[in-house]
Amino acid sequence: MVRHRGADFVRRKLADPTFNNATSMMPNFGLSAEEIEALLAYLATLGSGR
Repeated sequence: MVRHRGADFVRRKLADPTFNNATSMMPNFGLSAEEIEALLAYLATLGSGR
């Protein structure tokens, strides 16, 4: 999802799951900005060996 939608989209979605879809079923995990950045950094490493 990070590559397809971009890091800014994922960052916003994790902070506010309803920002692009008011009826989104995704729960709000209450992540801090630091936790979101750590997740984005981790996701950026996935698939890098392709």
